[in-house]
Amino acid sequence: MSKIIFIKERLRRKKVLLILDDVDELKQLKFLAGGFDWFGRNSRVIISTRDKSLLTCHGIERIYEVEGLNCGESLELFKQVAFKTKKVDSINDDIVNRAISYASGLPLAIDVIGSNLAGTPITEWESILDKYKRIPPHDIQNILKVSFDGLDEEQKNLFLDIACFSKWFDLGKIRANYDHCIKHDVRVLVDKSLIKIHRFGNVILHDLIEHMGKEIVRKESPDHPEKRSRLWFHKDIVEVLEQNKGTSETKMIYLDCPSKEVVKNLNGDAFKKMTKLKTLVIKNAYFSEGSHYFPNSLRVLEWEKYPSTPFSILNKKFENMNVLKFDKCEYLTEISNVSGLPNLEKISFENCVNLITIDNSIGFLSKLEFLNAKGCKKLRSFPPLKLPSLRHLDLMDCESLQNFPEILDKIETLKVIDILRTSIREIPVSIQNLIGLVSLYFDANGKLMFPSICNMPNVQDVSLKAISNLSLFLPLAIMRFANMRFLDLSRSDIRVIPECLKECTSLHELMLNYCYSLEDISALPPNLQRLSAVDCKSLNSSSKSMLLNKVLLYFLPKY
Repeated sequence: MSKIIFIKERLRRKKVLLILDDVDELKQLKFLAGGFDWFGRNSRVIISTRDKSLLTCHGIERIYEVEGLNCGESLELFKQVAFKTKKVDSINDDIVNRAISYASGLPLAIDVIGSNLAGTPITEWESILDKYKRIPPHDIQNILKVSFDGLDEEQKNLFLDIACFSKWFDLGKIRANYDHCIKHDVRVLVDKSLIKIHRFGNVILHDLIEHMGKEIVRKESPDHPEKRSRLWFHKDIVEVLEQNKGTSETKMIYLDCPSKEVVKNLNGDAFKKMTKLKTLVIKNAYFSEGSHYFPNSLRVLEWEKYPSTPFSILNKKFENMNVLKFDKCEYLTEISNVSGLPNLEKISFENCVNLITIDNSIGFLSKLEFLNAKGCKKLRSFPPLKLPSLRHLDLMDCESLQNFPEILDKIETLKVIDILRTSIREIPVSIQNLIGLVSLYFDANGKLMFPSICNMPNVQDVSLKAISNLSLFLPLAIMRFANMRFLDLSRSDIRVIPECLKECTSLHELMLNYCYSLEDISALPPNLQRLSAVDCKSLNSSSKSMLLNKVLLYFLPKY
């Protein structure tokens, strides 16, 4: 009789408590707890593992994630390990709290750190903890590294990218480094408890797991940072760039100086030897000059406050470039031909306050999803757009922008248009090519001309703030946006809500805030659920009474 049959036959009629600790292979579960019929009624089987996928593969549905120790529990455990007592003089509170903070609620770490500090003079603890910040304790590193060692090569690379850069990058920027879909690999990292995905899509790591990943990269070349695959420590990066030590080993660089430093002697060819560099991000670092060269391997390039005009460098072919950001670049006056970036998905030149012209080529990047020109105060016109993949277009705070871009072909993916605080006064008929548009926000600060032949039945949210010809425009808007559910008319010069608003049977929310000339709101739509009329000082008595008595009222007016 095999061992499996033996265990099953001996225990199937007995009530048992079975604890399987640190399971790391599916066969362990099959051999020791093969099914629900192996044990008697009211039996309990408790399994601990670092790999959630083992549990789901075995058909286990009741899964609990063990939380870390809270501050009180951490303090109690640390005192027992480090001092062999729960009573500690308050004079040591700061250093004790620092040790606990480093462990971040992980019992293993508290035990290792407490044991290492036990018997050591308190005067040396500060130095020991400083060293732990640079180099994690060997005992903790080895235990946490078990999960990493079980990954395949691609999963290891993805984890190291996340561990080294998750505090600065979202998953989208990390994804740009890969030619293949990384969804499965991300799920593996989650299942192995190496990362968590926040409900907004951000990646979260336990501090010690992050330190473990960074230590793996540091050990690639402890004494020569230029030979490491990833660089994030500002002193290492400055050394490599100033002394032109770059090598083909480096794949990602993120420079964020803790203070405003000027790298005085940046070598113009600092990136020339980095032939495999995929991601280059520079923030809060003030260079005396820009680079004469960027490697063709680049996929993500972000350089805030670039010290010269960058687009002359980018005229050559960058087949792999996915993300390009030159935010806050005061020297950028024009964006020249970008047709050499055929795979570009994101481009941003936010708050480039001296930008005046944009080459038409930007409107023909077939893979472009994200286009950000927010805060370009001197930009007067925008090129036509034929961008089938566009999901995000931001023209907010382009104070001098006078024309809305012509939409040359149908775009299904763009859901929201926000052009607050611009000088746009006329909307072209081609806006109806935005067939996927759901939300449309304007802030005209004057008259707005909307095409008489234009129907956009999919638009649900409309903002028409501060429009002086609203009484003429509104009936047209109601006809054009037949299915709108939200309408914002705040700060407009409207005096009476027109009768045609009663025809908006889909309208659920109406904003009338700071409409100082508004007198009558009797013509409300039949299915309205929320109404806001803050500081509408001219309302007649019947309208005020209706506001105060409406059961559906959500925002009370301020008189």
